[in-house]
Amino acid sequence: MKTCQSAIIVLAVLAAVALPTAVLTQAGPPNAPRGNSNDRPSSPAPARAVCFRPAEPWLDNHGAPINAHGGGILYHQGIYWWFGQHMVEGTAGNKAMVGVHVYSSTDLNHWQDHGIALRVSNDPNSEITQGCILERPKVILNRKTGQFVMWFHLELKGQGYSAARAGVAVSDTPAGPYRYLGSVRPNAGAIPLRGSEELKRSLNPGEWEILHTGKLPKQISPDAAADLYFRRDFANGHDVRDMTLYMDDDQTAYLIFASEQNWSLHVVRLSEDYLRPTDQYARVLVGKQYEAPAVLKHAGKYWLFGSHCTGWAPNPARLAVADSMFGPFQEHGNPWHGPAEQTKISFDSQSTGVLPVAGNPGAFIFLADRWRPKNAIDGRHIWVPVLWRDGRPALEWMDPWDLTLFDRRADTRATGSASDPLKPNLEGKPPEVMREEPASSSTGTGPVSSEKCLLFSYFVGNGEDGLHLASSTDGYKWESLCGGKSFLAPKVGKSKLMRDPCLLRAPDGTFQLLWSDSWDSRTIGHASSPDLLHWSEQQAIGVMEHEPQAMNCWAPELVYDETKQQYLIFWATTIPGRFPQTDSTGDNKHNHRMYATTTKDFKTFTPTRLFFDGGFSVIDATMLRAEGKYYLIVKDETAHPVKKNLRIAVGTSPEGPFGDISAPFTPAWVEGPSAIRIGDNYLVYFDCYRQHHYGAVRSRNLKDWEDVTSLLTFPKGTRHGTVLQVPKLVVDKLSEAQ
Repeated sequence: MKTCQSAIIVLAVLAAVALPTAVLTQAGPPNAPRGNSNDRPSSPAPARAVCFRPAEPWLDNHGAPINAHGGGILYHQGIYWWFGQHMVEGTAGNKAMVGVHVYSSTDLNHWQDHGIALRVSNDPNSEITQGCILERPKVILNRKTGQFVMWFHLELKGQGYSAARAGVAVSDTPAGPYRYLGSVRPNAGAIPLRGSEELKRSLNPGEWEILHTGKLPKQISPDAAADLYFRRDFANGHDVRDMTLYMDDDQTAYLIFASEQNWSLHVVRLSEDYLRPTDQYARVLVGKQYEAPAVLKHAGKYWLFGSHCTGWAPNPARLAVADSMFGPFQEHGNPWHGPAEQTKISFDSQSTGVLPVAGNPGAFIFLADRWRPKNAIDGRHIWVPVLWRDGRPALEWMDPWDLTLFDRRADTRATGSASDPLKPNLEGKPPEVMREEPASSSTGTGPVSSEKCLLFSYFVGNGEDGLHLASSTDGYKWESLCGGKSFLAPKVGKSKLMRDPCLLRAPDGTFQLLWSDSWDSRTIGHASSPDLLHWSEQQAIGVMEHEPQAMNCWAPELVYDETKQQYLIFWATTIPGRFPQTDSTGDNKHNHRMYATTTKDFKTFTPTRLFFDGGFSVIDATMLRAEGKYYLIVKDETAHPVKKNLRIAVGTSPEGPFGDISAPFTPAWVEGPSAIRIGDNYLVYFDCYRQHHYGAVRSRNLKDWEDVTSLLTFPKGTRHGTVLQVPKLVVDKLSEAQ
């Protein structure tokens, strides 16, 4: 690592194969370097865990922590090859004492150690002699020559970070050994794209003095400072610091690196054999001190992750976008979402790369390192899914998580649209769906494409015949499934009804269903299913049995809390006399508040507690997560004077507390809200129960709302239900069954 800490891109040229759940395991002893083994991996070790655990030690087939820091991943013939710096203990590990380590995996779960791909030299005259600085190794395959080409940031031994060179090595096999060819400071004497002849002008004595002292005048602008360093190195080639490789769809390869004393980034096209820089290059983000480059391309846009320049200390991550690898790039701030004290240090991490998920178009994994300069070998690997918010990549800390998340959460999918992410989407029907709740039904962002579909659970009549389902590809036009017949008849509860069905697709793919089983019971119904066709035995959960005066349990809602790995259940109940100040405001002596319990298995439940009291009678709550907050959408059930509309309360946790209660944002006489994000819009569906049809409003900011009821088509008789996104295969099987 150098004075301005660097990050690396992971270059993954991925084939379209599905990936099973990835595994991170428990800590083990530090791994010593081994010689190269056969290029083909042996059978994987038994799985010891089935999830990613960011920053936890990740073990190889020998039970030793993977020692490939600042790494890059190459996919070749069904095998993933992970290259990275081999660290040793103490501060000596910040220098290259061993070389570049390589591991392989066929599934991203189990990694086999192949030893050292590029070993440092014992020759004191070699540029890569032991004790040099060798960072950010990346490997790509040149299909024309058949060679595997490795580039890395190189600092010569004993020269600190003054050499600032890019080194290159080659091998006939991915595991190596790699043969070192030499190093370069690129683009000596070449004017960059969009550059002026002024950049060729030599420094005058005063400018040389400024750079020699390292103290820039306060009045000099960042752009002018960058230009000074560019002109300093113009004749002899530019300094290379934080670097990465990126291979575009047409096999064009680019070397991307921090330069001009970290004031700017350079993007350089490599030669056809990938062994030397060409003179076709651009300066981007000039004067921004942007390092840690990592590239994600989607829908024709190049997204560039990076960081500020603060040495070893972590800082807020950065994000920029352009239509070309040569820019110009427009910045979009910090992509991390979450608590401010963590996002301002990127959860103590720095970007390493972006890995496209094979066989899962639009899904990406963000990779980062947590550096430990005082004991370099203790650095950690951090992998989190890339989410999509407002058409832009976003990051959240998740521990643990696994690859099924890309099926469970729509906000892990980038839209297939090539629309400009720098401009608002003004179309009536947006190109992507985002579900940003932790909440009822599958969550996340993603395209409603051939791989995904929207599902709506609902009831008809009084709920006598049970669960009904409808599907949609755009969130506006809905068609009933199974000819409008019931998928599950109710068998439990006082009245054996199934009203207000709340359907959730759980992390393991199982569907969990809750419902109101009666108008006046102290229980709610529950069942589960792997496919919505075959159901478990139904149970009546006595969530209010401890309150003998409780009049009802209405509209239970189900949320999965990924942080606590448990389900949150909340519903409306009236307990006479409990809230006397609003006893006179309801219908038929009802004066509801929201109550809640949690469970991990639907067998044992935490004690019921008051969940939400907004100072008014409230029913039919649902939850939406957006921009790191939790929005509780509720019906104000006040009858005297008539309210009967929807309002929003905001919290920072799914378990509350919730405050900042909004004014009504719907007409009166609506209920049963269910929310999802579609493109740039948040859609809230509701039951217009007096007018006997479904309605909806939409908003870009959860404050200003537009009624879009006229755009909707729902099956006749649809009553209070839940919207969720599911794999299209689920809906296809339901259609086949009918």
